[in-house]
Parts: sequence; C-alpha cells; structure tokens
Amino acid sequence: MTATSVRKGLGSLLRSALDVRRGRLSRQLTEAFVVIVAILALVMTLVGSSVTTRSIEVRAEHQLASAESVAQLSLQDLEEDLIFLSELFVSSQILTEQLTVPSASRSLMISLMSDLRHRGMKVEMLDQIPASDQPGAAVIQKGFLGIRTMDLVVDPKTASPEARLVSGAPIENQRGVERVVSVSFPVTPAYFATISTRVGTDITLLLPNERAISTLPPTAVRELIEQLKGSGKLGAGVDGPRIASISSEGTPARVLISPFTVSFKKQGLLILSMPMGDLLAARRSIVGKVLLSTFAILAGAILLYRLLIRRITDRLGKLSAATREVATGKLDQRLDVGSADEIGELAGSFNTMVERLQASRNEIEQWNQTLEKRVHEQTQSLEAAREELTATNAQLVQALDQLHRAQEVMIRTEKFSALGHMAMAVAHEVRNPLAGMKGALQVLLREQRGSDQAQIIHRTIEQIDRLAQTTSRLLTFARPTTPQRQTTDVMHLLAETRSLLAKQAEQQGITIQLQLEPPQLEFLLDPHLTVQAFLNIGINALQAMPAGGTLHIDSNWDAHSRELSIRFRDDGTGMPPEVLANIFTPFFTTKHQGTGLGLHLVREIIEQQGGRVHVTSTRGKGTEVRIALRG
Repeated sequence: MTATSVRKGLGSLLRSALDVRRGRLSRQLTEAFVVIVAILALVMTLVGSSVTTRSIEVRAEHQLASAESVAQLSLQDLEEDLIFLSELFVSSQILTEQLTVPSASRSLMISLMSDLRHRGMKVEMLDQIPASDQPGAAVIQKGFLGIRTMDLVVDPKTASPEARLVSGAPIENQRGVERVVSVSFPVTPAYFATISTRVGTDITLLLPNERAISTLPPTAVRELIEQLKGSGKLGAGVDGPRIASISSEGTPARVLISPFTVSFKKQGLLILSMPMGDLLAARRSIVGKVLLSTFAILAGAILLYRLLIRRITDRLGKLSAATREVATGKLDQRLDVGSADEIGELAGSFNTMVERLQASRNEIEQWNQTLEKRVHEQTQSLEAAREELTATNAQLVQALDQLHRAQEVMIRTEKFSALGHMAMAVAHEVRNPLAGMKGALQVLLREQRGSDQAQIIHRTIEQIDRLAQTTSRLLTFARPTTPQRQTTDVMHLLAETRSLLAKQAEQQGITIQLQLEPPQLEFLLDPHLTVQAFLNIGINALQAMPAGGTLHIDSNWDAHSRELSIRFRDDGTGMPPEVLANIFTPFFTTKHQGTGLGLHLVREIIEQQGGRVHVTSTRGKGTEVRIALRG
C-alpha cells in the first residue's frame, strides 16, 4: 500500500462525507425539508378535511335524529288528541241526551263541533256500517263491535297526496252499540310543513300503496324514493331508524328512514331528508382556508430554512475545497477554525490530520516497498503450507469418520447380541412357568367365582398377561424380524395409523391432525413393520399428553433430493436433555409400565429399510419425531 493510495482513500472518504459542491448539499437539504413539510401539510389537510367531513355528517345525523323524534312525537300527540276527542264526543253525546233542557244540549254540541272544526278535524256520527269499500269502513265496523280503535285511512279513489287519521268510539246503551262516532284529521303536506319549519328538514310519509305525503315537490319525492329503493334502504325489514346518503335534485342530502306506526301497527315509513349543500359549502371554505394557511407557512418556513443552512453550507464548502486539494497531494492546506461548534471542531481535526499525514508520508513510502516484498514472500510460503495442511486435514477427517462409524457399529452389534441372547434366555425361562401359573389361576377362578378371592385371582391373571406381553417383546428384540419389503403407499400407512390411534386419542381428549403432501406416494417398505413403528411413535405421543392436546402427523416430499419427511409432533410434556440422549437405548424407560424397547425397535425398523429417525424435544412444549425415507 503506497502513500498515494492512502491519501486518495482518505480524500474519497472526506468527499463522500462532506459532498463536493456546497450548492448540491444546500439543494438536497432544502429539497428534503420541503418534502417533509409538504407531507406534513398534506397529512394535516387530509386529516382536517376528514375530521370536518365527519363532524358535518355527525351533526346532520344528530339533527335528523332530533327531527325524527319531534315528528314522531307530533304524530303521537295527534293520535292521542283524536282518541281523547272521540271519547269526549261520545261522553258529550250521552250527556246531552240526559239533559232536560234542549237549548243547553244543543249549546254543548255546537261548542264541541266548533272546537273540532277549529282544529281542522272532522266528526261524523254513524248509525250503520258503511259499505266495505268506503274509506274508514274498518274503523266503523270495529266501533259497532264495541271496540275503540285508531287507524290511518287512505282513499284509493283520490289521487291527492292525503291520508286521514281516524278514531272510532262506540255510543252504547242497554241494547248495545247504537251509533259510532268517527273523529278524523287530514294528514297532508301542509300538516307536515308545520312540523318541517320547526325541525329544519323535509318530511315524507311513504304509505304501503307507495303513495307519498311530503313537503318536497312531486319530482323530488319520486327521485328520493327511487334512490332509496336502489340502495336497499326501503326493504320490508325496516324496524328502526336508518341513515342514508342521496342526491336530491343534484344536491347531496342526508336521509333518515323510520317506521311509522298507528295503534302499534306499522302503516308506512317516515322519511326525513336534509340538504347538505350549505354544510358542504362551509366545509369547502374551511378546507380552503386551511390550505392557504398551510401554503403560507410552508413558503415562510422554506425561506427561513434557506437563510439558516447557508451559514452552514458556506463553511462546509471551504472544508470541501480544502479536502479536494489534500486528495491531490497538496498537504499544505489549513482551515480557519473560526468557532467552537461542530464544524469548528471538524476544521481543527482536519488541520491535525493534514499535519500528521504530511509527517508520516515519507515514513510510509520508505517502508512500503520493503513491506510489500516481505508480504509477497510470506504469502507464497503460507499458501503452499495451507494447501498441504488442507489435504492432510481432509484425509484425517475422512479416516476419523470411518473409524467412528466402524466403532459404533461394533459396539452396537456386541451390545445388542449380548442383550438379545440374554433376553431370549430370560423369555424362554419365564414364559413356560407363566403359562402354568395362568392355567392354575384360571382353574381357581372358576372354582372361586363369586367369592371375595375371585377379584384377587383375576388381577393376578392380568399381571401374568402383562408379564407375558413383556416376554413377547423381549423375544421380538432378541429375534428381530427381517423386513419383507414391497411396493407400499406410505400415505395409506399413515392414515391407517391414525385410525388405530383414534379410539385411544378420543378417550384422552386428543385431536389427531393429518396433513399429507403428496396425498399418495409409494416406497419399497414392509407395511406391517412400518405401521408398527408408526404406532409406537403415536402411542408415545398420546402417553405424553395425559391432559389432552393435539397430535400433528404431516409429510413432505422433496423431489430434488427424493426424500420423504414424516413428522409426528405433540404438545405434551416433552423430555429433558438427559432423557432425550438415551431414548434409543434398549430397556431404558421413564414409564412405570414401559419396557424401553419401543423407540429402539422403531429405529431398527426404519434403518433396516434405508431410512433415518431423529427426535427433538423441549421440556413443557412437546416432542417431534422426524422420519426420513429415501425414494
């Protein structure tokens, strides 16, 4: 490395840190500031617009809800007035018939009729039921049945936008109902107009026959109904207030739809609409003022920022120019420190650096040639030694690996041979006495059936059976079966394993999840031994989850390596490291009734068929058994 290369590298580093031209740094800082301020202004404008819009919508909805309450209360008050006046008229009629002075009777009735007409109401006294096609016939009919009733009546023969609230009350005597009093009030656009002036919204009553009584013009009413139908807001299931947005004669409007009931019977829909033009105009005015203020603040901030950064960029420009001179080899450059801020400290450090560079340049150049020569010689020597060492190391690693594998095979062979002979001897010596003991106990059980000793004998036979099963497992370990391999669908074996485990899993409250990819894949295996290995793994997993849980069985086929990976994962108690290290050791077990041969046989079965078994476990989280089969 030469002094020139050191000098050039240092100059390049300083140029990248300080930039080459003051103008470019100033422009970049200004552009970054403008972008940040513009984003903030845009976000503030959008948030302000969104908040203003939502505030207007909430205000409109509150006003509509208040207007709907006022309109409903007005209609309820009218309904109550009609009921009261009809009953009052009945009482007055009965009273006048009991008065002995005709003039007083007529005066009372005239006063009551005058009051009803002044209220815009109409009263009729009927002594017979009108034709069924006459408006209000149902009210009169109920009156002659002695029922006081209230209903909304629409005359289908008239095309005018009008309906009548009718209250019917019977006049009874000893013979029954002889007459019916009908008091009605016309529900017209003029009536709704009086309510509309109070609440500030247009009111429309949409009747079941699609007639509409409204304060809006007919064309606006038709447009309102068509838009609400198109939005699905006028469905049959309207049983509470609904809010909708429409366009009324080209102006946005907010609408509230509420059911209209008379005597607890739904008679139509009450629709209140409020134009949003004035509110939206106010929103546009507010947003416009916010935008103007934002742009004014942005322009002022940019001007102020330009003035502030000019003081910094001028001093950085001098430092950049001096750095370019140093990069060309001119080490006589010095800077005026000027101030005690960070840039002043940078200028002082620059001066110190240049002085040290100038002092050490000659020394570096003198040593550089000698150093390069020595490095080259040592490099060649080290490269040759490295190649020789690498070859020797590879040979040692290969030999050591072979030695370890041979040693492991020998140890396992001797150990399993000795254990096998011992297991076979023990099994043969135990099985015959066990069979004799079981036969004798079965004879005693038949003789003692029903007695207190029968239960003890039965439990003893069960323990003998368990010993016999353990003996059979010992024989299996002593005389391992040679796999009879044939073309077998591994996914079918996994599904069969799940079926065999299902009953025990259900009793323990365990869910078995099976996920097979691909759904069908054939290998050269012994199906019976393979299922036995899968069952041993599954039973171990179920026993590790005494409180219930989930057993995941999944498979994955790697087409590149042609290897099938099968995993049994449980979320049971898991195993500590000292237990995990000995799980394949014959007769090693932590279970009260275990033999310690299950996982040993699993590994033997899988490895005899060219596979591998790997187990990982975490205490308190569960265990995973992974089987790898080559295709």
